[in-house]
Amino acid sequence: MITFLVTLDSKAKILEIIWSEPVYIMSRNQLLLTELFSFEDQALLISMIGKCLKENRIFSCENEFHLASDGSKISLCMLKAQDSVLLFASDTKLIKSLRDAAVIPEIVHKFMYVIKDFIENDKFHNQKSVNTEFNKIQALNNELINTRR
Repeated sequence: MITFLVTLDSKAKILEIIWSEPVYIMSRNQLLLTELFSFEDQALLISMIGKCLKENRIFSCENEFHLASDGSKISLCMLKAQDSVLLFASDTKLIKSLRDAAVIPEIVHKFMYVIKDFIENDKFHNQKSVNTEFNKIQALNNELINTRR
């Protein structure tokens, strides 16, 4: 079974690997998601990411993408999350093996909206938010020190 969930920028650069199963499919050193897929699929992938960033809706890929390493067929589901794309991938063998495969896309879509909300509402997900909160803590700490004096 192959599945992974990542966030990407507009050029398919991997911003964060949320999970990867099996672990060896994705590497922290890997910069572009397109490197995973066959050359023939790379242009379509970039195109889908661009469309996803322009429209705020789920992009389910009816197409099957092929891994460059072994040719495994992968289905992708994308959703815009702030300025990035949340991408869920699963091998088509997994989906075809489930009896109620028609329900799977609906479950994946609901799941991705939950993850999207978490990413967009997470105060500590970006550096600017972390710096702002750190400065507030420093100011409170300085007030406390001055009060003790």
